[in-house]
Amino acid sequence: MAIREIRMVPDPILDRVCEEVIHGTDVSHIVKDLKDTLSASVRKGVGLSANQIGYSVRIFIVDYKGQKLTLINPRIVPKSAKYPFMEESCLSVDPSIEVPISRPSRIIAEYYGEDWLPRRFKFDGFMARIIQHENDHLNGLTITGDRRDGIQKSKSK
Repeated sequence: MAIREIRMVPDPILDRVCEEVIHGTDVSHIVKDLKDTLSASVRKGVGLSANQIGYSVRIFIVDYKGQKLTLINPRIVPKSAKYPFMEESCLSVDPSIEVPISRPSRIIAEYYGEDWLPRRFKFDGFMARIIQHENDHLNGLTITGDRRDGIQKSKSK
């Protein structure tokens, strides 16, 4: 479809909670745009949310170490007592900025795939972090924003 411009903070679309996608809606053009844009990104990110390219809907993709996922209307359930801090960057934030964020190291993600079949998978480590980061975008949160619902920033920075 198209390579889209990645929206940068302080674009207001990044602060909005995205709309649920009506089950069965053809979102193939959005998914294609996400994949094309992420693939063409100079910064080589590992995930991209629909609102980062101008669509205010609950869809994101992940492309990490050969694992390629499309998550539509995701719901994330923390499954870990460990919430380690790790430096995170974001394609919608100046590349010189990294922020230490604490997140659960294990999650369960419930979502629909591109075929609209329901999925439920456990993720851990960096993959769990990517999914949570992208899901935050769908809730109007960025790593630099003031709305820190559910995200703990380190007090050392």
